Amino acid sequence: MEQLNSCKRHIQIRRVLLCLEDTGTIQKVLQRLSRHITKDKWEAIEQLIYNSVSGYCKTYTNLASHFGDSSLITHSNSSLVTYGGKALPNWFPMAFHKGQLPTLIANAIVSHRVILPTQVESMKQPSAYTCSAPLRHIIYGILLLHDQCDKSYEGTELNKDTCIEEWNREVKGQKRLLVKPVFSLTDSKPLPHLDSIPELPIEERRELLMCMLECDKSKLTDVPGELTLVCAAIIYWVKHAQPQVYYRHLVAVLVSIIKLLIIDTADVSSSHNVNQDAQTCDGKNSSGDHEFIMISVLGKECPSKHVVGARSRLHKFTATPTHNAAHQFDASIVHGFSQFQACLREIMYLNKLLLVPYTCPGPAYIFNGTFAYQLCRELRTRKQPDLFILELLGRSSVFATFYNKFHAVVLENAPSEFFLLENSARSRKKDKKVRSSKASNPVCDSARIKDESHSTSRSKKAKSTIKIACEVNNKFSGLTIEDDTDSDLSDMEMY
Repeated sequence: MEQLNSCKRHIQIRRVLLCLEDTGTIQKVLQRLSRHITKDKWEAIEQLIYNSVSGYCKTYTNLASHFGDSSLITHSNSSLVTYGGKALPNWFPMAFHKGQLPTLIANAIVSHRVILPTQVESMKQPSAYTCSAPLRHIIYGILLLHDQCDKSYEGTELNKDTCIEEWNREVKGQKRLLVKPVFSLTDSKPLPHLDSIPELPIEERRELLMCMLECDKSKLTDVPGELTLVCAAIIYWVKHAQPQVYYRHLVAVLVSIIKLLIIDTADVSSSHNVNQDAQTCDGKNSSGDHEFIMISVLGKECPSKHVVGARSRLHKFTATPTHNAAHQFDASIVHGFSQFQACLREIMYLNKLLLVPYTCPGPAYIFNGTFAYQLCRELRTRKQPDLFILELLGRSSVFATFYNKFHAVVLENAPSEFFLLENSARSRKKDKKVRSSKASNPVCDSARIKDESHSTSRSKKAKSTIKIACEVNNKFSGLTIEDDTDSDLSDMEMY
């Protein structure tokens, strides 16, 4: 192997390291080095060696007990205060230090500044966070209400003291906006204070959250309790998407939930040797840790053959998509799903701020971007997407039954007028067939021939009146400088 070119100093360092390679302790290292180092430099080098080695040693602190023992964290000794310097209620810093509150909430109440993270979306459309802006305004209202609960907001000037500085995407750049918080809901119902949230009963917090999402809780009774908040998030997304999403977006999200939350988490002992790749394609362990989810959602256990069949049929949509001239990247699909992620994110933040009135699965068990994109692109080519989905899930399986129930609840709350109409290629092909049938009609042919002959005669008549000022057969005759009055070229006509 060819040696790398090194300076003289690096060569010396390498020789020292090779010489000390077999030395076991620091004391032996110092003994061997003491013979080659003068006394005036020895103390500095000895201290340098000890400092270097200590950087690789384990350090023991009381951080584990600090974060583990909630009694050590109070509003008095916590450095987490509001933008105006006001102390927060005791439950807030405790929840934040335990990781139960997202950083957006902490940034909003401490610094009055929120930077929305980047998503993969269409740069031609408004930011994907536009559809979830009303939810963020509610979050800001709950937080700022604690800091300035004794002040009036009517007629106040827009500044960082009374608003949240929000950074969002605009085209391909970032734009700073001063967002005014909301302190009451659409039905004039006031928002709760941070001090009073722990004292509210869970049913009141659930009702308050559904009121924020503009969703009727009574219409979600057919959905299992674990998916109530997810179903409300889907309904909110469909209603507030800007631009609107297609129906296939909704179908892809519903199937993604069924796959990730139910099918992939099912522990089927007989299926471990069948389609092993399908079980581990998303990096999840199907060891039965989430078996209770499938039973609580479906209400019963699922036969192993249904799980194996559904996994094998859905596995092809987990592959990385290929884009070329024939299969181009569809930004409208990705932008619609980015809006769903924005809505799901803010709704989960609201749920945490209200001390989790609804249990909700993690995002990894709700949405997979690659799977949803591939499935949505496939549904665009299908004449009957609902029948295609039932074939993927299995017509007689419990997955298909659950899909139909889940699908019906969403469409009941978000009917078809909230979806964009498909401009499919099938309609264009149909128009071509109609035009070709008209062209083959003899009556149409005679009319077309008559129109063509009439237009030809008009064009000939128009050409007969055109006069030119040069000789047609000699293209250089127009360059002459003589004024030939006897020439009759100006009276020539082109036939």
